Amino acid sequence: MYVSPLLQAVALDVVTQPAWKAHLRGLRHQLVDRRDLLAAALREHVPGAELPVLPRGGLNLWLRLPDGTDLLRLVRDCESDGVVVGTGNEWFPAEPTGPHLRLNYSGQNPGAFPEGARIIGSALARQRSGH
Repeated sequence: MYVSPLLQAVALDVVTQPAWKAHLRGLRHQLVDRRDLLAAALREHVPGAELPVLPRGGLNLWLRLPDGTDLLRLVRDCESDGVVVGTGNEWFPAEPTGPHLRLNYSGQNPGAFPEGARIIGSALARQRSGH
């Protein structure tokens, strides 16, 4: 709850430097590229799921899964295949409108997005086929 005046002064100094604005612009472009890479990978590898909104900012995509998806099983199956995902249920202020995954695209290895999307799609396909 309490931040020392010295730390506040240092933070103020950092965020008022011209380099900070340049850093934010570069970061914004990196995040857009990562968002687009993850969205394309999901569209290619997770048929039956949809991205209802492609956010203009932020760090996450919301992947809407087909009705009847067992989210907990999907999370377990993805994790056992090396991809950690979480359900989006806890992020809804009321009852969820359907099964969702909340996927973060700010990580340091965007090159892994296509393989991660493939694993999600494979786990979802196994579930839908009854295996």
